[in-house]
Amino acid sequence: MAKLEDIADLPGFGPSKIDSFRNAGYDTLEDLRGITWDELGEVKGIKSSAKRRALLNFLEEQNLREKPETEEKYEKFRALLEELFQFESADLDFGVYRIMNEKRGRIEEFLDEELQEKVKNELEEFQATEQSEARERLEAAKEQINNDFPHWADEHGNIDEEALPDDAQGIAKERKDEYLEAKAEAEKADIGESTEAAIYQDLYRFFKRYYEDGDFIPQRRAANQEKYAIPYNGEEVKLHWANKDQYFVKTGEQFQDYKFRKDSYDIEFKLHDAHVEKSNKKGDEKYFVLRERNPIEQEDRCLTVHFEYRPLREEDYDEYGLSESSRTKSGDIQDDIKERILSEVSSQLREVLESDTETEYSNSSVLEKHLKNYRTKNEEDYFIHKDLGGFLEQELDFYLKNEVFSWKELTDETGEIPSHVRARLNAVENIATEIIEFISQIEDFQKKLYEKKKFVVNSEYCVTLDKVPEELYSEILENDEQLEKWRELYAIDEKSGLAKYTGSAEFDEDYLEQHQSMMIDTKFFDPEFKFRLLSHIDDVDSATEGVLVNGENYQSLKLLENKYSDSIDCIYIDPPYNTGNDGFVYKDNYPHSSWLSMLNDRASASRQLLNEDGAFFSSIDDNEMDRYNLLLSDIFGEENNAANLIARLNPRGRTMDKYVAHTHEYILSYVKDSSNTDAITGMPKEGEMLEEYDREDDRGKYRDIGLRNRNPQFNRENRPNLYFPLYINPDTNEVALEENEDYSIEIHPTDSRGRDDCWTWSEEKVANNIDMLVGRKTRNGDWRVYRKDYLRDENGEVAKTMAKSVWTDKEINNQRGKEALKHLMGDHTVDFPKSVDLIKKCVKIGAGHDGTVLDFFAGSGTTAQAVLELNEEYDQNRDYVMIEMADYLHEVIKPRIIKWVYSEDWELGVPEGSSGRSHLFKYIETEDFEDTLHQENLKSGDSQASFDEFSPSRLSYYLNFEVDGPSLLDLGGLKDPFEYSLYIQKGNETKKETIDLIETFNYLLGLEVRSIQQLENNDRKYRVVNGERDNENVTVIWRTVEDDDGEEFFENDREFLRSNVLGDEDSVYINYDSALPDAKSIEKIFQNRMWE
Repeated sequence: MAKLEDIADLPGFGPSKIDSFRNAGYDTLEDLRGITWDELGEVKGIKSSAKRRALLNFLEEQNLREKPETEEKYEKFRALLEELFQFESADLDFGVYRIMNEKRGRIEEFLDEELQEKVKNELEEFQATEQSEARERLEAAKEQINNDFPHWADEHGNIDEEALPDDAQGIAKERKDEYLEAKAEAEKADIGESTEAAIYQDLYRFFKRYYEDGDFIPQRRAANQEKYAIPYNGEEVKLHWANKDQYFVKTGEQFQDYKFRKDSYDIEFKLHDAHVEKSNKKGDEKYFVLRERNPIEQEDRCLTVHFEYRPLREEDYDEYGLSESSRTKSGDIQDDIKERILSEVSSQLREVLESDTETEYSNSSVLEKHLKNYRTKNEEDYFIHKDLGGFLEQELDFYLKNEVFSWKELTDETGEIPSHVRARLNAVENIATEIIEFISQIEDFQKKLYEKKKFVVNSEYCVTLDKVPEELYSEILENDEQLEKWRELYAIDEKSGLAKYTGSAEFDEDYLEQHQSMMIDTKFFDPEFKFRLLSHIDDVDSATEGVLVNGENYQSLKLLENKYSDSIDCIYIDPPYNTGNDGFVYKDNYPHSSWLSMLNDRASASRQLLNEDGAFFSSIDDNEMDRYNLLLSDIFGEENNAANLIARLNPRGRTMDKYVAHTHEYILSYVKDSSNTDAITGMPKEGEMLEEYDREDDRGKYRDIGLRNRNPQFNRENRPNLYFPLYINPDTNEVALEENEDYSIEIHPTDSRGRDDCWTWSEEKVANNIDMLVGRKTRNGDWRVYRKDYLRDENGEVAKTMAKSVWTDKEINNQRGKEALKHLMGDHTVDFPKSVDLIKKCVKIGAGHDGTVLDFFAGSGTTAQAVLELNEEYDQNRDYVMIEMADYLHEVIKPRIIKWVYSEDWELGVPEGSSGRSHLFKYIETEDFEDTLHQENLKSGDSQASFDEFSPSRLSYYLNFEVDGPSLLDLGGLKDPFEYSLYIQKGNETKKETIDLIETFNYLLGLEVRSIQQLENNDRKYRVVNGERDNENVTVIWRTVEDDDGEEFFENDREFLRSNVLGDEDSVYINYDSALPDAKSIEKIFQNRMWE
């Protein structure tokens, strides 16, 4: 027989709770028989839903309580709502969790009290209406009987049938039937408990079918009838996938700093940069392990556990007791970390960490729960719905009409919808709609943060020394970080002679003058040096030949939108192929739809950047080729599909394939607008094709092409205007339109059989290009007219030929790509880089000689090298824009470019020569979505008190106006624009970083920067950007404004700017207040552009 003391063994209880029950008047377990949910909530320490449910379940097991069906269904639905509102994260203290925790108590109140009350009110209100209408019909039936039979009916409508005359029997029966029907309707208007229970079950089924592990996704089911309706507008073919209307949020480590509170203890997991050997590759699996130095630190009631996220080292296998073949390494490491934490903390904290989680979501301890949460959440990507409210409302309508009741069930034998059916439908719709409003407000807030254009954290330049003024050389030579980086990049060994090719023994100005293709990196210098350098560069953006963006690719594409809209000539990407071993992590059971959502938003955003002649190329293999092609047809239009190119990249074939060894991949090719025939041009001729150009004159090499049209569809009969004689000078081979003594040989466009064809040129074109024609005598003595086809055009560009759909050149195979990268970078390489020559072929046909090439899956930076090589080979001026979120940008892409600029010839990372070239590129780092989430704060003040009434509309107001933070743009912070800061993930650590507001605003404004200068006035820095936007000359002015600045400051500020900055610009933008009469506010533009 159980006793009251047994309650102490329930999850989240303990001996103290026994005293709470006794103080409330419950001395024995029997005293708790029949206790209600609300009564439990009045016991001290038993207010949480998890504890109340645990105790009620325990009482049911002891036969001290019988759970009503309605309560069972309600609790089941309530538990699901706790998931939807992320109650399991109630103790987390960062990001959106901190924001929602501020209102979690109000949400609990809604679930515990108002939800049931709302369902009952819905039913009571409906029932009251139904009963009122039914009673009115019943009273009307009674009144009709009394009017028709005043002498034979009593006041209740009962008729004395025996006393009725025979001729009134028929009408009396009719009135009696009407009366009985009305009476039955009145009785049916009472809605029973079963309907209320069914409502909770209906609500549970609806929300459960769309929610899984933190995301709203239509979960697939096998059924005899259709279970989902998809949007369809009569298209011949419709591509749809499970999460089409959701953003795939591609993350790195989601929780850089993970904080939670428990029993007045603050526990934090901090992630730190780990030293990873250069031999580690991108594909190496990473694990959360403890930092070597002081990994566990407790100070009073604060515990900090320091982690690294990296591939395992040999010593880790011994430390954590792992085996190479183990498939549970993460879990094994977590178990070991848990024991180490518990062994090093105080006994009081150990008791807290070992206590139960007090939720139904887990039977684990507090520490186990959070270690697992930290590990698994960091290793997953997730979704944000673009219109969760609209999606769920549409699905609710379909669900009610097809799932709650079928059409046949909606009506009774009379064709009417029964009252209990209408009550149930009405209640489910109203309650579900209100819950949808709640959860969609939370989702919409996350969407708002995701769609916000992100800040540029910093921007730096890499510049070859030929572009650096000699006056800066002394500062460069004093910068130890830059010199050390040169030693690393260029394999310089001072012991064996500093300069392998010059004989210099040390870094000095002579050395710099002799190695003008070495690049300085402005990140090693202070901002003043950078701006002095930039002030010597004319037309900064035009001089910048490449831009590297270190950030999540969708967010980065949106940031570049205003600056690069309609200006990119060619896009090439090599996205993850979704093969399971390419680093693309997807939600279980949604491998294809996750991948499609990821590519859909990014390819769509990139299309907006293409100019009207732009072309898009994407590598892919058979695994996703069919689905991907349909997706790109949706984005670009089927009519804009240029070709599905086939490239043989692995001549030996993939030996791991099941049936056939694949040797090829595809390059899907689309154009922005198929009406522009220049979108994909011909391929510059090379190799054996150049041998055809075996003749040469003063203009250059050429080949002979017959002027006679050899197409059998065209002849003298249907092209009479192209049939006319030409005359050849047999001594000079020159051609003329008129005969004379010198031009004596008459030629007509006839074939070898004497049939009259026609020329390819008209008389007018011949007359205008007569020097392009030449006569040749054939072996049999006949004369023919040819036109000269030159190898290069007037601009010096090599002649082109239409690209073929199958590429088999040996230079493009993947092994060549890997070898080339290894020669350049040494052992620091990556898996499966594409060949430079493969991407060069795409760029050749997709971008003009001075176009811009974009790659938003930049990987190892092969596209950048392809552009640089083409510029070198053909003396062209293409630019590149590379986007990469991983550490590749700093570890591979940037050094790869710097090395190639210095020398084309390398052997295992060591240069074989120093014949380099001039180059300048910029690289920027951007704020990530996770950084945004970690900034947000709650406004303080009395406005919080107004939220006692919690509703969807108030939640929306709260999220939009009561949540702020620097990531949402602190307008007041723009007074001191050079000190604006955010907490940013750097590597695997979160650090407070000063944000580059100037560069951010340049991108938001879409400014083409001409010059950047730094000035000083009254001990204050001024940074002035001059540029062009929409054919207007623009000046942007930034300076520090202090709170106590008065009229004197602003007048001095105005005069200084007029004298030293302003000229004939069309628009002037300035931060904060200003005395300039026509200046525009930076703050207003910044705010609008960031959220547009």
